Amino acid sequence: LPGWEINSLKAITDAVGWYYTYPRRIAVAGRVPILFLGTLLGALIYRWAQDLGGHNAALLALALYAFDPNCIAHAALITTDTAATLFIVATLYVMYHWSRANHTPYARWSKLTLAGVLLGLALLTKVSALMLIPVTGAIVLIKAWVLEKRAKQSLVRAALWLSSLLLLAGFTVWAGYRFEVATVPGFASHVPAATHLKIYLSLREHYELGHPAYALGRVSHHGWWWYFPLAFILKTPLPVLILGFINLGRICSVLSMRLSRRWLSRLPALLSLSLFPAAYAVSALFSTVDIGYRHLLPLLPFLQLTTGVGMGSAWTLPPLRLVRTARLRHLTLTILLGWMALGTMSTLPYPLTFFNEIAGGPSQGYRYLVDSNLDWGQNLWDLRRWMDQHGERHVFYAHYSPARPETYGVPADFLPPDPRAVEFTPWHPAPGLYAIGATVLQGPYAPDLNTFAWFRYHEPIAVLGHALFLYRVPPSPTPSWAVLCAGTLEPALLKARTGNPMIRIIRPDCTQSQVYPEREGPGLYVTPPTLSEPDSGYLLLGERNAAGDPTLHVFSVDHGAPAPEHPIVPTVTMDGPLAFLGYTVVTEQPAP
Repeated sequence: LPGWEINSLKAITDAVGWYYTYPRRIAVAGRVPILFLGTLLGALIYRWAQDLGGHNAALLALALYAFDPNCIAHAALITTDTAATLFIVATLYVMYHWSRANHTPYARWSKLTLAGVLLGLALLTKVSALMLIPVTGAIVLIKAWVLEKRAKQSLVRAALWLSSLLLLAGFTVWAGYRFEVATVPGFASHVPAATHLKIYLSLREHYELGHPAYALGRVSHHGWWWYFPLAFILKTPLPVLILGFINLGRICSVLSMRLSRRWLSRLPALLSLSLFPAAYAVSALFSTVDIGYRHLLPLLPFLQLTTGVGMGSAWTLPPLRLVRTARLRHLTLTILLGWMALGTMSTLPYPLTFFNEIAGGPSQGYRYLVDSNLDWGQNLWDLRRWMDQHGERHVFYAHYSPARPETYGVPADFLPPDPRAVEFTPWHPAPGLYAIGATVLQGPYAPDLNTFAWFRYHEPIAVLGHALFLYRVPPSPTPSWAVLCAGTLEPALLKARTGNPMIRIIRPDCTQSQVYPEREGPGLYVTPPTLSEPDSGYLLLGERNAAGDPTLHVFSVDHGAPAPEHPIVPTVTMDGPLAFLGYTVVTEQPAP
């Protein structure tokens, strides 16, 4: 496919989707396998939880998965996130059974073979599965140490197991590329699975360069350590956070038990359940590509498993003297699950846009996080229906998605950041209907983080699917003059943003006076955020820097200021021989 080796989403979708006669059919066909993998993941979570804690634990873990809006959303999207999560969990599930008891040599090697194949499938699916290699290595090493009393024998056994596991994984990856052998830039000779290595190298370069990201009004190309903790707190259903917090206390009480030989023998199995999510969560703090909660999906099954096992006992009634306490736990758990289910269903058919009550729900999510947390170009069908209902025949469309509006029957002119964008003046947009995605509205991917600042300061006429904002821009005269206060903007930028190369620019000392040209039509007052607003006009827009701090305010002035009424009274005594006796305001046009 065009663009496959360079990981170009636009080139691939152009080749596969947008020029196909029936793009909707190919989209549905592509989603069916992902739905199947998502169903398999739910079955695997149920089975593992049943092995750990019985039927009640399995039901609770499955309910937490089935009603998680993030899992629902990504199980219906043509991406690798759900598939990678499935193969990661499957690999560790097999490693769990491999490590938990002493098997016959045949059983041990058959499980290790299956784990190697699953590890290879995980690596084929997504590069983030590389974290599995050190995790499985640690499990193998500790298992060998538990089985053998002598260190030398432990190392030999571990080396044999681990080399076999990695060879099987590597062979699976190679088979996935039909045993390709080709050259890779930077390598002296041909290498197997060269395309996979090229993708890995391009992604490594991507992480080194960073990626546009938005959070809490800030924009960055290298992200923040707190991005994924924030995403986890805001996009994980609140009942899950509550149950996880309660379950954390139960886990800590178990880990505080005295170490014993029996406990140590179970350590490899415990690591199969806990080491990967712990290592993955720590690595997320150092990520330079902060684009969405979907990168946390591999953590969710382990949260659902541990919560299901830890809290599943709440459904089991103890002896009669403790029935009241058990019923209270049962009622609490039922309320939390009902709350979660209702919250998830309320977001349908837009589960991708889910934000919990801490963030104010999906409608407020764009204030905190955008990109794949909320806005992935999924609202073009909604835009078409809205335009048909309101008799609209044209829209200015701004989005970072490679989706093509014409494929959906939406007649649109593109705005930045699309390379086909028509001329656009940020401070004086042309009249008409505008559809702007939440992501570019907040700054990422746009040519400038303030490209759509005008729209951030105006109320949309509609919001489609919590992610696509519609605005109606009325006709208005082009500003003919502008007052530029010190420290705000260069004149050349002002001319570009207003679309008027002949605009009259006045640069007074705004801390001492306000200037209003007489009889020159509407104009702008551009002030720093620390300066009080002018006496005439209204706030048109505000710009901010990458840290989210305001940099300037723009006020629209429709007319010249009226004759000022200064509070100065006659007979002001001054030091020296002069005295201020009064003043007269002359409003007539001065003679030439």
